[in-house]
Amino acid sequence: FAPIYAAGRVVLDAPLPLKSHRNCKISSIKPIAVSVTERAQFVVKGFNLNQSSTRLLCAVEGKYLVQETCYDLMDAVDPINEQDKLQHLCFLCSIPNVSGRGFIEVEDFGLSSTFFPFIVAEQEVCSEICTLEGVIETAVPTVDINKNEEKMEIRNQALDFIHEMGWLLHRNHLNRKLGDMNPNLNLFPFGRFKWLMEFSMDHDWCAVVKKLLGILFDGTVDLGDHSSMEFALLDMCLLHRAVRRNCRPMVELLLRYVPNNDYGFMFKPNVVGPAGLTPLHMVASREGCENVLDALTDDPGL
Repeated sequence: FAPIYAAGRVVLDAPLPLKSHRNCKISSIKPIAVSVTERAQFVVKGFNLNQSSTRLLCAVEGKYLVQETCYDLMDAVDPINEQDKLQHLCFLCSIPNVSGRGFIEVEDFGLSSTFFPFIVAEQEVCSEICTLEGVIETAVPTVDINKNEEKMEIRNQALDFIHEMGWLLHRNHLNRKLGDMNPNLNLFPFGRFKWLMEFSMDHDWCAVVKKLLGILFDGTVDLGDHSSMEFALLDMCLLHRAVRRNCRPMVELLLRYVPNNDYGFMFKPNVVGPAGLTPLHMVASREGCENVLDALTDDPGL
């Protein structure tokens, strides 16, 4: 330690403490997606959250909604096992009328901090995204190492989706609010957008897919090497993917999707995709796809 004498005061220059088992950590929150203008009740789970010096912050799009001492929000905890036990914080929060992302953070006077993201969007979108909560919470160690790795990989993908979707919604909110006046007009990379779309398709999330398509046509996404919106959509093969999953609701959503007055129907059952196959070719060669075949032959765009 090096004391420094200046202006009649003693300043102690000391290094910050190294990472230790006493550092606070959020393991999960519920809900991970909340609808706009809703009064949400959050449950935060983690370790070392109840120290006297820790406080909880909740912010949406840069605006703090809650700033409370963690101890006041804590459920009862056995003081003997409090370091090893999963602890719970609960609080109510009014969500503003803005689509984007939020963060719940727990900090210990700046010595350690931990945060967890959540989504703010329409009710239907949030309901689908909240199905990831079980995946995030149940990734606990088991005897089988391979199962541990598999669970953690699934959990990490779910968290990646929350982070990326939140960032995309944030970008879209700024672009819609500021337009060309936005000084940080950086379009969302197409590769990351495509991953979000594929993740949503693989979970059969119709509301999320519709939301993503709307954001794409809003101009928030950089089309990259694609010369037009049509070529970007062809690259993602959304209708082919929906047929492969035998998901009739998704097939019907795509066939009926019209973004705005400048476009007609964007997805057609006779469009050639991977290996030169159309969605009609794919469904004709598969068993148990009668419902999807009915949807394809009832295409409103034909």
